[in-house]
Amino acid sequence: MGELIRAKDWSKTALGDPADWPQSLCTMVAVMLNNPFGMYIAWGKEYTQIYNDGYRPILGATKHPHALATSTRETFSEIWHIIESMFDGVMKGKAVGFPDFMLPLNRNGFVEECYFDFSYSPIKKHDGEVGGVLVTVIETTEKKGAETALKESNERYINNILQAPMAMCIFRGKNHVVEIANEEMLHLWGKQAEQVMNRSIFEGLPEAKNQGFEELLDKVYTSGEKLVANERPVTLPRNGKAETIYVNFVYDALKETDGNISGIIAIAVDVTQQVQARKDIEESEQRFQAAIEAVEGILWTNNGRGEMEGEQPGWASLTGQTYEEYQGYGWANAIHPDDAQKTLDSWNKAVRERKTFIFEHRLKVKNEGYRYFSIRAIPLVNPDGSLREWVGVHSDIQDQKTREEKKDEFISIASHEMKTPLTTAKAYLQMLELSLDHNNGVANLYAKKACQSVNRLNELIGELLDVSKIRLGKLDYNITTFNFNNMIDSTVDNIQLTSPSHTIIKSGNVYDEVTGDKDRLQQVVINLLNNAIKYSPNAKSVFVTIKQEENMIEVSVKDSGIGIARHSLNKIFDKYHRVEEHAVHFQGLGIGLFISYEIIQRHHGTLWAESEVGKGSTFYFTLPINNNLLN
Repeated sequence: MGELIRAKDWSKTALGDPADWPQSLCTMVAVMLNNPFGMYIAWGKEYTQIYNDGYRPILGATKHPHALATSTRETFSEIWHIIESMFDGVMKGKAVGFPDFMLPLNRNGFVEECYFDFSYSPIKKHDGEVGGVLVTVIETTEKKGAETALKESNERYINNILQAPMAMCIFRGKNHVVEIANEEMLHLWGKQAEQVMNRSIFEGLPEAKNQGFEELLDKVYTSGEKLVANERPVTLPRNGKAETIYVNFVYDALKETDGNISGIIAIAVDVTQQVQARKDIEESEQRFQAAIEAVEGILWTNNGRGEMEGEQPGWASLTGQTYEEYQGYGWANAIHPDDAQKTLDSWNKAVRERKTFIFEHRLKVKNEGYRYFSIRAIPLVNPDGSLREWVGVHSDIQDQKTREEKKDEFISIASHEMKTPLTTAKAYLQMLELSLDHNNGVANLYAKKACQSVNRLNELIGELLDVSKIRLGKLDYNITTFNFNNMIDSTVDNIQLTSPSHTIIKSGNVYDEVTGDKDRLQQVVINLLNNAIKYSPNAKSVFVTIKQEENMIEVSVKDSGIGIARHSLNKIFDKYHRVEEHAVHFQGLGIGLFISYEIIQRHHGTLWAESEVGKGSTFYFTLPINNNLLN
């Protein structure tokens, strides 16, 4: 700038030849040029400018070097309305100065906010009159920008804490004064903001005292080491009373630029529900394990595909199969060869249909040979509807089977022995009816009643013989193709004649002819209708519905009777089973549904019931249209 000043033709400016400049001006120019700080002189009424190298950056790219020897009014026209009064005041002898003063300068082709620490001082001539203004200035734009950025950053930081989806707060000082706490943290503490803000946390939240948190906060504050805790129990106020919750939290030291610790930031998440859920699962598993130990049998699990996988200690100890032998479908090798395929067919059907699996078969027991077991397996489904696994139990029923076989053997022998005298008695009764005088009403009535009793006894003996045949696998089936609608209609008509107390209402049709044993299927329908009438003594109607969907028939028999309790529904198809609450009031041997179930199973169908106590029952069975072979 010294070179530029010396090279300038001042005679053409308002200041004129430097040889005529006042001594005070020459002195200040010399001082200014040798000063490293930004300095600037505005001389005379025109405020003609002279400045040093330290001032050049303030002028930017557009004002230097044109500003030299130019009026301040021209150079700083965009801010003259701001500084004019200051300059005028200085010319009257009044100095002025400001820190971080903002001026919107256009010094690089655009207006920008610039900040300065500056002072305007009067320069007096030898006669004491003020000749000009000395400007001493330090630009603070970068510092101000940094402060603004820091302030904005702090505000964002605070806002981030206040708006965070998890509980967050800041403690300051060794007393852990609450400086910031968001709504989530206040909710976690069970406090209002005015109760805890700007107070030591243990003053605002006295419930947290003596739970070990004082020591944890002190350690982080003194050491600077981050603390992470999971599922930490803490007792806090909830709905007016103390309640223990579980929290995951982090304490981290807040450090200043010099490295000193000034506070702690805390982040917390209430995990009480997750902890409680896990505890519930653990308790459930304990109960489940206790149930396993209490069960009279062995428990096992299969995956959703029906394959055995993983360790199955109960199965291994029962069958003697090794881990490798029972994996997948290897478990089937422990089943008696005569029962294995039937088991697999029934099991695969249950897996496909996701229905409870109930079965009986002979299983090879380690060091004992084959024994009869009953199986019950339940499918477990994931929330998304996929099949997760099967849980099943094998219960030893060998002794029960042995007793049943002896009973069946006795019943079979007794039934055969009774068949001949019963047939003879029936023949004599028929002869008696023919020989009686038609006018003797009482005698005819007694003979008719006797015949009905003999017929009923004959039906019972037939059922008992069927049970015996089922056990031996010798129940005969006569396969034909017949009109299913006609079979249902004739069955309904026959039952209606003998049961005038109820109206049987039939609906629906089957469009194709059916292949199967007509008489056996009719036996099933008769049994279901008789049961519906028998177990709905106070009702007036029974409903029979048939329908066909593609290659499958569905038949339902619905009554409005006494119904069946839920716990009995899975047992009603067992042999000789009678519902306890009905046994006293309704006669029967408990084998009709067992025989019906066997007939439908042999026709590759399904028989089941839906019922509610006091609201009646509905029995369903399905059949494929074509049953060429009954395997």
